[in-house]
Amino acid sequence: MLQDSLSYDRQLKEIRRNNRVSAVQTDPGEFLSGIRSSDRLHPVITLVVYWGEEPWNGARSLHDILDFGTDPVLAHELKQLVPEYPLQFLNLSEEHDYSVYRSELRTLFELYNRRKDWGNFIRYAREHEECRHLDPETYWTLGILLNTGKLKEMLPQAERKEHDMANNVIDEIWEHAMEEGIEKGKLKTLYDLVQNGLLSIKDAAAQAAMTESTFMAEMQKAGY
Repeated sequence: MLQDSLSYDRQLKEIRRNNRVSAVQTDPGEFLSGIRSSDRLHPVITLVVYWGEEPWNGARSLHDILDFGTDPVLAHELKQLVPEYPLQFLNLSEEHDYSVYRSELRTLFELYNRRKDWGNFIRYAREHEECRHLDPETYWTLGILLNTGKLKEMLPQAERKEHDMANNVIDEIWEHAMEEGIEKGKLKTLYDLVQNGLLSIKDAAAQAAMTESTFMAEMQKAGY
């Protein structure tokens, strides 16, 4: 609410400055206020984006954090007088359609929405050309949100290889599995990547320190 007010205040100050410079004749009221009756402000909209995994349990409007007392009649009357000031709220754990966005924000949301399915994430990164032309801030933001160090370090370059984002994510998934030291988890990750066509059997077998035939046999035993 304070940020919105400051934005409107900046607009008003700019209008007053321009009106003083133009020195157009105005009536006394407009002269004193510095604002003409024809002047208009641009609307300011603050969008609250919630990235959390848990359901949002915070306030959704100003009324949610105000104490209107215990008298229901008085409380009702007060609520009619006090602006509700609702949040323009985007919950990324509930929202799944980002087609209304036309900037890199849409790509960021689409990738974040696939954070629990790395195969789907990598496939999206490979199939969408815009993923290879994101600005540094988007890469960094995505790296922070997904806690993937390789994405945080990546900066778009003129001659970036075609699948840099996807390949870096594959490397990161493997590194996390190695750090956790969970053998089944490591192998399952490799099985998933191979089954989804995101990693060759040769490379997966090398990661697992197995021959290709042994890796394929173990993969089949696991039900893949």
